[in-house]
Amino acid sequence: MPKIPFQLLSLNEGGYHLLLSVEINEVKTYAVVDTGASRTVLDFNQINDMKIKILEKEIVSNSIGVGGEISNLQIGQLKKLKIQKFELKKLNIILIDLLKVTESYVSAGLPKISMILGNDILVNHQAEINYRQQFIKFKTKSVNLF
Repeated sequence: MPKIPFQLLSLNEGGYHLLLSVEINEVKTYAVVDTGASRTVLDFNQINDMKIKILEKEIVSNSIGVGGEISNLQIGQLKKLKIQKFELKKLNIILIDLLKVTESYVSAGLPKISMILGNDILVNHQAEINYRQQFIKFKTKSVNLF
């Protein structure tokens, strides 16, 4: 599989984020790669622009993020997630409110993000992250997950 370049963003106090250019249902946007996130999530506030199909309006979950408990989870389905030549179709995804994250990126002069790419995709597709050369590579072929 090809090497997909990412931006390594230097944040306050020595932290870093990995930023990937992605297409969600043919809408170009950005995703943060988060190796500490168990699931990939999409910003609920942007689903109309991306024509996301909602499968479940509200799910009960004991999800906890760094900022505490995450409520108001929904499940949506992407027709297609494209990261350069790597493609997933009919991807079920968690929808949450990422407004605070998006606003903090924009206020820092960074691109608006729509997604946090988590371990459900990274592990299932055997992602290899090379920090020195700033690329990510998915070792499995693009597949339909559902």
